[in-house]
Amino acid sequence: MDAVTVGLPSLGLYSHAVRAPRDHQLVCVSGQLSVTPDGVSVGVGDFDTQMRTVLGNLRSVLASAGAAPTDLLKMTTYLVSADLIDDFYRVRETVFADWFPDGVFPGNTLLVVSRLVRPEFLIEIEALAVAPDSPGPATTGPAAPAQASIDA
Repeated sequence: MDAVTVGLPSLGLYSHAVRAPRDHQLVCVSGQLSVTPDGVSVGVGDFDTQMRTVLGNLRSVLASAGAAPTDLLKMTTYLVSADLIDDFYRVRETVFADWFPDGVFPGNTLLVVSRLVRPEFLIEIEALAVAPDSPGPATTGPAAPAQASIDA
């Protein structure tokens, strides 16, 4: 992935713009929540557990599409309270040190919303990534098994 600076230094663990290689296809990842593969909520009331589970699910979905965290172009993160922003930054810093050891980060938009699809969810992350080009039409594959969490 090529991180592109646009005259502005990054203010955190994100890039202002990321350019996808020409020989890759776009992977659109739906919002990931803190759930097991069968939809059971994980970490109710525990932001750290929820965020690590969400990131684990994101990593699993990327893998099922032939991609890895280093193939992320952009993440959009939804939190249900501004009080969670510091915890979000703390967990992200730990996980991103493992995911992006070269310091090239995907773009990120962080939003605070009034609630998510179920009241117990504190965080949701959707993403755009790329995977090596493969012949044929766009596909949707079977759901990847979710990981319990990301250990960092």
